[in-house]
Amino acid sequence: MPEDRFLVLKLIVKRSFKKDRIRCLKNKKITEDKLSAMISKLQEQTPLEVKHKNHVLKQWKNCKECHIEPDLLLLYQIQNDTLILSKAVYT
Repeated sequence: MPEDRFLVLKLIVKRSFKKDRIRCLKNKKITEDKLSAMISKLQEQTPLEVKHKNHVLKQWKNCKECHIEPDLLLLYQIQNDTLILSKAVYT
């Protein structure tokens, strides 16, 4: 197995994600446990289940999207050894 898989990524949280996180938790769109579990999986580079629909966004360079819940999306980037959380979007 490649060694990269065992590298835990550093975490950068953008201001927009922080605001979205507070809004989602306040409106009870998601629990802190589910959100933390998803972030941990991404940091540990664990392959996500198919239900999370993890994919690259073509219109945004190097940006990916996954579904934490069917109606809650997480936009993020992985650059070198860093995970950058950009947005949490409720649809």
